[in-house]
Amino acid sequence: MAVQMQVAFSSIMRGAGIFAGGPYNCAQGKLNEALGSCMKAKPAPDVQSSISATESRAQDGSIDDPSNLASQKIFMFSGTQDTTVYPQVMEALYEYYNNYVSKSNIYFDNTVDAAHTQPTTNPQMNSCTRSYSPYVSYCEYDGAGNALSQIYGVLNPRNNGTLTGQMLEFDQSEFLSNPASKSIADTGYVYIPDSCMKNESCVLHIALHGCLQNYGSVNNEYIDNSGYNEWADTNNIVILYPQTIVSNVSPSNPNACWNWWGYNNNPSSYDTKSGYQMNMVYEMIQRMTSGLVTIPAPTNLVATSVTETSVSLQWSPVTGATGYYVQRDGATLNSVAVSTTSFTDSSVASGSSYEYTVTATDGQSISPPSSAVSVQTPGNPPPLSAPQNLQVTGVTATSVSLSWSAVSGADGYNVYRYDMKVNTDTVVGTSYADEGLQSLTRYVYDVTAVRGDEESSPSNVVEANTESSYVCTTTTASNYAHVQAGRAFVSVGKAFAVGSEQDMGLYNTAIITTLSETSPSYYVIGDCDQ
Repeated sequence: MAVQMQVAFSSIMRGAGIFAGGPYNCAQGKLNEALGSCMKAKPAPDVQSSISATESRAQDGSIDDPSNLASQKIFMFSGTQDTTVYPQVMEALYEYYNNYVSKSNIYFDNTVDAAHTQPTTNPQMNSCTRSYSPYVSYCEYDGAGNALSQIYGVLNPRNNGTLTGQMLEFDQSEFLSNPASKSIADTGYVYIPDSCMKNESCVLHIALHGCLQNYGSVNNEYIDNSGYNEWADTNNIVILYPQTIVSNVSPSNPNACWNWWGYNNNPSSYDTKSGYQMNMVYEMIQRMTSGLVTIPAPTNLVATSVTETSVSLQWSPVTGATGYYVQRDGATLNSVAVSTTSFTDSSVASGSSYEYTVTATDGQSISPPSSAVSVQTPGNPPPLSAPQNLQVTGVTATSVSLSWSAVSGADGYNVYRYDMKVNTDTVVGTSYADEGLQSLTRYVYDVTAVRGDEESSPSNVVEANTESSYVCTTTTASNYAHVQAGRAFVSVGKAFAVGSEQDMGLYNTAIITTLSETSPSYYVIGDCDQ
C-alpha cells in the first residue's frame, strides 16, 4: 500500500519507507498474483509490467506523473529470514525504483537477520527471527528511525522517555462513506507531538500497518511500539495511523490487509487515485496538511440513459460543491469539473460493460468517490483488436516472461508459442510466464485477445532464447594443479585455460589462477559473476 500511495500521489510525497513489499501494481488485481509473484516470487514480479502500468496510468491521469519520484528518498528493508514476502520481491521493487529514482536516493537494507516483522530496538517485543503477532520485533535495528532519517534527513535524537504529545482518535467515516464495506475501521489514530499542538511547523508521515497489525487484531501494539512516535516527538512529525478491519465476505480480507491486490474497486483502479482506500488516505492528508474541510461523496448515482454509443448519468447535489468529476473504470473522464449533476459519456462502445463513480470538489479538496454504478451498453461489441506491444520481459533457463498492452473489451488473452496455445485457462492479465522450457533454445510467441468465442488476430511476434542451465563453478589453484586436473593445458612452458585458451602465465606451482567453468569443459579466468 505504501508503494502505491507514493506512486499514485507522487506530486505530494517526499519519499517512502518500504518494509517488505513489491513494485507498483505487482498483483495486477489478482489474488493468485499477490500470493505467488508478489509474496513468494513464483514467478518473480514482472517489473516491466509494473513500469508499463505506471506509465499508462500516468498518461490517462489516474495516477500522478512518475517523474515526481526522481527527487524523493526511498528506504527499503528486507529481512534475510522473511518467508512471507521473499527478498526477491524486494529486489524487484528496487529494480522498479531504479527506473525513476537515482540509486543515491535509495537505501536498501537486506542484511538484517530478521523475519517478516517491523524491526525495532525494543527488547520487550518478539524475537527478530520469528514472525508472529503483533509482528513487531526486537532486532537491535531501528527500522522507524532509519526510514524517517532517510526520508527527512538528519533528525534530533528520539525521545526515549515519556512522550510529550497526544495520541488522538478520529472518525474515518468522514473520509470514506460506509467504511466497513471497504474493510476500513470506523476509528483511526494520529500521534501529534506537543510542539505541533502548539502550532509549530510540522510534517505529516503516514504509517500504514501491515496485515494483522490493525488495531482490531493487535490493539495498540503497532501504534505504540513500531518506533515512530519516539522520533516524531522530537522532530515535529505528525504520525497518521489509518486503520483497516477484518472482513470475511464482501470484501474478502480476513487478515485486515490494505488493498494491494484489488479486493475493493474494479481491479484496474484499486491502486489509482480513485481507489476507495487510496482516496480515503489522500483526503486525510488534505485535511491535516491544509485544514481543508472534506466534502462528502455524491450520492444516488444512476444511469438515466444507456445507448450503443453513450451513457448518461445523474446524481444528487453535494452541499458546498463547485463541480464534479466522473470516473469510468477508475479513469477520470473530464479534466475540468462539470458544474451540473449530470454527465453524458459519448466515448463508449456498443455491447460493453463499464463502471462509473463521481467525486465532488469545492475547488480545493476532492471528495471520496460515490457508490459505483455498472452499465452494459446494448448491441454487439466492436471487433477485438490485436494486442499491441508484445515484448519479452524476462528469460531464464526454463522460462520466458511476456507482457503486452490491454485490449479494450477483451475478457482475456491466449498465448501462442510457434502457433500452439500454451495457456490452459484464459490469461486474465497482460503478462504471462511460459515455464518448463528447454535451456539454450529459441522460442517464438504471439498473443491474441479473446471475448467469449471471439478471438482477435495475433499480436506482433517476439523471439526469446532461454539461458543455459549449466551451473558455473570456480576453482582457485596453481597453474600446475589446473593442468593436472584437466582445466588447463601446457604450450611452450605456459598454461592456457581449456576452452577459452586464455593465457594463465607460466606453468608452475607458484602462480595461482582462478578458473570458472561456464559450460561443460569451457574455462575462463576469473569468478563466475565477472
